[in-house]
Amino acid sequence: MTTMDETTGEDGIRIHFRTPEKITKPKSSEDISSPSATESNIKEKSIPSKKPGSSNNQEVISGLFTGNPNIPSLDNLGNSKDSLPQESLFSQSQFDGHGIHPYIIKNLDSMGISRPTAVQSATIPRILAGKDVLVKSQTGSGKTLAYALPLLHSLQAITPQIHRDSGLYALIVVPTRELALQTHEWFVKLVRSFARIVPGVLHGGEKRKSEKARLRKGLNILVSTPGRLLDHIHKTKTLDLSKIHYLVFDEADRMLDLGYERDVNDIINAISENSSEEIKRQTILLSATLTQGIRQLSEVSLKHPDYVDITSTDGNSVMAISDDLQVDTAVPENLQQTFIVVPAKLRLITLSSFILWKCGGKSMKKILIFLATQDMVDYHHTLFEQSLYSEEGKNIKFMKLHGNMDQGERTKVFNDFREIDSGVISSGLVLLCTDVAARGLDLPKVDWIVQYNPPISTADYVHRIGRTARIGLKGSSLLFVLPSETGFLHEVENQKLARFVELTVDRVLEKVFPSDKRRSLEQAATNLQLKMETLIVEDSQLKEMGSQAYVSFIRSYASYPKEVRHLFCFKDLHLGHIAKSFGLRDAPTKITGIGKSGNWLKKQELRKKNAFIKREDRVVKSQRKRIDQRALIMSEYSSGFDDMDEKPPSKK
Repeated sequence: MTTMDETTGEDGIRIHFRTPEKITKPKSSEDISSPSATESNIKEKSIPSKKPGSSNNQEVISGLFTGNPNIPSLDNLGNSKDSLPQESLFSQSQFDGHGIHPYIIKNLDSMGISRPTAVQSATIPRILAGKDVLVKSQTGSGKTLAYALPLLHSLQAITPQIHRDSGLYALIVVPTRELALQTHEWFVKLVRSFARIVPGVLHGGEKRKSEKARLRKGLNILVSTPGRLLDHIHKTKTLDLSKIHYLVFDEADRMLDLGYERDVNDIINAISENSSEEIKRQTILLSATLTQGIRQLSEVSLKHPDYVDITSTDGNSVMAISDDLQVDTAVPENLQQTFIVVPAKLRLITLSSFILWKCGGKSMKKILIFLATQDMVDYHHTLFEQSLYSEEGKNIKFMKLHGNMDQGERTKVFNDFREIDSGVISSGLVLLCTDVAARGLDLPKVDWIVQYNPPISTADYVHRIGRTARIGLKGSSLLFVLPSETGFLHEVENQKLARFVELTVDRVLEKVFPSDKRRSLEQAATNLQLKMETLIVEDSQLKEMGSQAYVSFIRSYASYPKEVRHLFCFKDLHLGHIAKSFGLRDAPTKITGIGKSGNWLKKQELRKKNAFIKREDRVVKSQRKRIDQRALIMSEYSSGFDDMDEKPPSKK
C-alpha cells in the first residue's frame, strides 16, 4: 500500500509523490523522514542496517546541500559570435519538378507531405541519374525519403513490371531493429501507389523460420539489420541476391560504431559475388556525421560517387572527413540546447524535479531521457514509476527502451511512444532509454531530450539531440554534467555544434518547490530525496536494482576510451556521492567492494589479464586433447582423412 504526499509547485500546481503507508523509523535520535528534517539536522548520519548479523554494516544518510564540489565558472559558454552551421530545411522546388511519378506525389499529399526538404531535393536527382551517392545531412532532415522516393520511382518504371515473385531488387541495411521497423513502415506507406511492389523486413529477435517463409513468398524491397541479413545470406537458399539494383546503407556511421564493419564488407562481397553482370548496381550511403570509417566504407562500396552536403555552399562539393566530426556538421536550427551542472548528490532530485516541472499542470510534455546503461534504465524506470506523480489522479506515464528487452516489448514501446501525441497526454510521457534510441528513429513531437549521462563523443551528442526539433518543429535538449565534466561543454561548442544556455539546479528546484527562503527550498528538496531513499530501503528488490545500476554506471565510466578520459576522469568521481545519486544509503564498499584506494582499476585490469591467460590455457589444453583423441582412433588402415567426407549443412 502507498499513500500520496503533496506539495505545491509553481502557479499552484500540486505535485504528488508516492510513499509507503507504513514506514519503519530508523534507529536514530531523530526521525529523518519527518517533514521538519533540514540540512542542519541531517548533515550526515549513520543508522544500523536491517540485515541480521551485520553489526558493522552501516547506512549513511548525507545531506544533499553539504560537501558538494564548487561549480567552475562557465561565463565564456554560449557567448561565441561565430554562427553555427545551418542547413536550409525545406527546398523551394516541388516533387513533380524532380520527375517523381504522379501516383507517388499524390500518395505523399495524402500523408501531408507537399514539399521536399533540401536534402531530398539534392539527393533525388542524383539517384534518378544512376549515381552512387554519399549523403551527409543533419538528423531529422528527411534522409529516408531522399532515397526511398527515387528508389520506388525507378522500380515501378522497370519493364516488364516487377511483382512479388520477380525477385529482390532493393536492399536497405540499417543498424537497429527499431530503425528497420520504422523504415519498413515508410515503404509500406509509399508502395500504396504501386501495390504490386512488395517490401519486407528482417531483424534480430524474430523467429528465423517465419522470416524464411516471408522470403520464400517473395519480396522486392528488403529492409534488414546487418547481422540478421548476413545470417540469412549464409543459411537461407531462397535469399537470391542476383537481381539487386539498389543497395542502401542508412545511418552508416552508427553501423560502424556498433562494430558492424566486417558484416557490412561481407554483405557487399556477397552481393558482388552473386550479382548478374548485366545489372549496374547503385549504392547509397547516408549519415548525419562523417568519420574516417565512413570514408573507408565509401571507398570500398561507392564508384565515382556524388557527395551531398547541405551545410556546404556547394551541394555537390567533396566533403572533408576527419577522425571525429566534420567541422561544419549542422544541428536543427529550431533546437534550444541547454546544460545544467549538477553535483553528484543532487542528480536524482534534480532529474526528478525536472520531470515533475515539465509534466505538471499545463506544461505537459513528451520527454526522452538517455542513460548510460541498461541497468540504469531499468532501475530509474521502476523508481520513478513508484514515486513520481504530477497531479492527483493523473500518472506520468514512464516507458523504457534498451537492447536487452524482448523484441516484442521493444517494438510495442517504440510504437506506443511514437503514436501518442504529447498534446493529448493527460500528464506527461517519459521514455528512459540507452543509445538504442539515439540514431535515425523518427519519434514525433518530442519536446525535450535529456542526457542524464553525457555521451562519450560529440557525434553521439548530435544524434541524441536529433530526436527532437525534427522536420522544422521546435524542440529543446538538456545535458546533465558533473562539475568535473564541464570540459565536454567546451568540446561541443568548439566544434560549433551548440550555443548553450545554462539552467541551474536552483532554477529547477524553485519550479517545483517555490519558496522565498533558501532554507525552505532545501528542506522541500531534501524531503523528496529522503522519501525516495526510504522507498528504496523498504523495497529489497528495488534496492538490489539500484545497486546493480550503480555498479553498471561505475564500470561504464571506468571503461571510457583513453581519448575522452581527460573529459570523463574516473578518479574525479566521488563514489559515495554517486551512490547518493542512486538513492542508496550504503557506502560504496558495501555495494560493490570498490573503495577509495584507487587500486580498483588496476585490479580490474589484472583480473582481465588473468582471465585471458586462463582462456588461452583452456584452448591449448582442448587442442591437445583433440589431437590425442585423434591419434588414439587412427589405425594402420585409416587414411586420416575421414572427416573430409562430412558434408557442410545444406541450405534450406
